[in-house]
Amino acid sequence: MPEVRDRYNMKFGIPFSTDAGWLRWGSVFLTGFGVRFLADLIFALTYRNYPLQLTFADYSQALILAFLALEGIRFINRRLDRIISWHFSLTRRLLLQSLLNACWVLFVVLVIRNGLFRYVLQGDS
Repeated sequence: MPEVRDRYNMKFGIPFSTDAGWLRWGSVFLTGFGVRFLADLIFALTYRNYPLQLTFADYSQALILAFLALEGIRFINRRLDRIISWHFSLTRRLLLQSLLNACWVLFVVLVIRNGLFRYVLQGDS
């Protein structure tokens, strides 16, 4: 457990730091599982005959997509930190980062989900 001291030099322990790998993987798991479950739940409540499926394949695809999206966003943001600092131009950095992150997520959802999972792995034509 890491040792942390506050401004009064008192020690207290934090069992989970924000730099830990569990936070990184936990966010991927919660994002993938949560988005898939909420989508299934909303469709089941909206449409009468929508089957509420909790299959392993669907949730594993959601976890893979969440991993690719979140890791891509982290990679883009780290690269932008080297190129354009937040102190240089706040609005330019915010717009560029938002645009690149949105483009990456759209690429992951449209190309990888529709192309890889739907046509290549499942064999639909």
